[in-house]
Amino acid sequence: MSFLRVLFLGLLPAFGASAAVAALYSVAPHGDDANPGDEAAPWRTLARAAAVADAGDIVELRAGVYVERVAFTRSGEAGAPIVFRARPGETPVIDGSSLVVGSGWFPLLWLQGVSHVTIEGIELTGLRTTQKNRVPIGILVTGSGSGVRLLDNHIHHLGTSYAGANGGDAHGIAIYGDAAGSVSDLVIRCNRLHDLALGSSEALVLNGNVERFLVEANTIADCNNIGIDAIGHEGTAPSPDLDAARDGIIRANIVSGINSRGNPAYGDHHSAGGIYIDGGRDILVERNTVFDCDIGIELASEHAGKSTSGIRVRNNVVYRNRIGGLFMGGYDRLRGATANCEVRHNTFWQNDTLRYGNGEIHLQFDVRDTDIRDNIIVANSQNLVVGNPYVENTGNTLDHNLVHAPGTPRWQWKKTTHAGLAAWRTASGQDAASLFADPLLLAPDSGDFRLRPRSPAIDAGDPSLVPAAGELDHAGGSRLRGARTDVGAHEFDLLEFATGDDDAPAASRLEVTDGEARLTVRRRADWAGHGLVFQIETSATLAPDSWSVVPDATETPAGPDGDAERVVFAFASPASSRWFARVRISVTP
Repeated sequence: MSFLRVLFLGLLPAFGASAAVAALYSVAPHGDDANPGDEAAPWRTLARAAAVADAGDIVELRAGVYVERVAFTRSGEAGAPIVFRARPGETPVIDGSSLVVGSGWFPLLWLQGVSHVTIEGIELTGLRTTQKNRVPIGILVTGSGSGVRLLDNHIHHLGTSYAGANGGDAHGIAIYGDAAGSVSDLVIRCNRLHDLALGSSEALVLNGNVERFLVEANTIADCNNIGIDAIGHEGTAPSPDLDAARDGIIRANIVSGINSRGNPAYGDHHSAGGIYIDGGRDILVERNTVFDCDIGIELASEHAGKSTSGIRVRNNVVYRNRIGGLFMGGYDRLRGATANCEVRHNTFWQNDTLRYGNGEIHLQFDVRDTDIRDNIIVANSQNLVVGNPYVENTGNTLDHNLVHAPGTPRWQWKKTTHAGLAAWRTASGQDAASLFADPLLLAPDSGDFRLRPRSPAIDAGDPSLVPAAGELDHAGGSRLRGARTDVGAHEFDLLEFATGDDDAPAASRLEVTDGEARLTVRRRADWAGHGLVFQIETSATLAPDSWSVVPDATETPAGPDGDAERVVFAFASPASSRWFARVRISVTP
């Protein structure tokens, strides 16, 4: 493998924007609701602002603690939303610890059938109950409407401590499309949810008539039930045809520490998914990182005769989850199906840490017409790649995967276990073009699943597969950087790897004095350990065949620079009066 690269400096243009604001209001704990609500004389409560704000208005919350529940019933307009946000650099906290949770839904912030409303930068905490059928919620959106934005909010340490198996529920963020009109064009981005006691419910849920949504770049951690859930078939919407979260994207979220054991609703069972599609349809799940959960990602339907369908799971990293990496199908024969899904370009690494015998990918009851390809699948000491204790699966395909295990890999297929890739292929007809090899991941024990330079995953993807328009790999880079896509969640780029930085590499600097040239470049501090070779080439014309290698070019480390170093190559200047230099980066055998 050898690559030729020219280092250059790219400049990003600066962008600016301005928008007319109808009004700017202020809320502060020291304010008074009889005030005009400006910065000099702010209101005291967010509820007062919510009753007044109109399209285009911005309401800023000053730092401090607010003890209140707020119902939002006024809508903005497309291009002129109503914005409720923290004042830049300040943290307003809505603390529900002194509130008594009533029966049914009991949110701190409730958006009721509104459109074009933004909630941004608010911390919500403390709302708790020990009572049955009382549901603490941080932010709740119900009814129908479009253009709601929930951005950069912090929701933590709230929930239910009800000791019974049934009747304990709570949410951090809940979207319930319970009307004939949908909740649509919804964005939930960069929120932080953690330490939530959820009972039978979920940290972040979209349930019922919810469509065209984006759940992106949220961090969800240390909750005692499901992290992110897209639900259908629960009777939430008035029409069965509309009763499913659909046509949305769940992207670039980090979900960890999801564990149902000890939750009264689940007893001693580990059963909570980091990301769960339960009856949702036509949803893209991409570029997420899921670890230290009971189940990494789950595609299933809990309702007999119903399915989760059309889900694309791509470019995710799923590792060290307790009972499995990816679960599909109903958990028993009384449940529904998983159908017409696609699982590709993911990295599954050493899941099923409790050694339950589920493996990295677990097919349960009734998995149909699902394609599993171009994934890196690394098993732990169980050596179990796929678990499949049911015979009811049809039309599924596995191929072009890169599999590794410390011993002989095993596949369970329709209750029968096959040891070794050859035996698996013969018995199942699957994985004809798949490989068994060490994928040479950079530092998986530290959570870095990028590829090393000579990984067998490089350019090993299905040659017939063309990335979707705009598709990115797990790190946010181009999904195709060679003749074929790489297997797994990350595409390899030698220049990016060699310089030790995900950003554009620093420009080279060429200095010429008294016949000596000095070319400065940036490279990985640990480049020698990866078999990388940096060599200087010069040319007088820039013609493709005019470059020649400079013999015996020397390098002098110039001291550390973060994870990389500046390195100086010194060599005699060519005799030509006008010439060019470049760095050739290659990989040793």
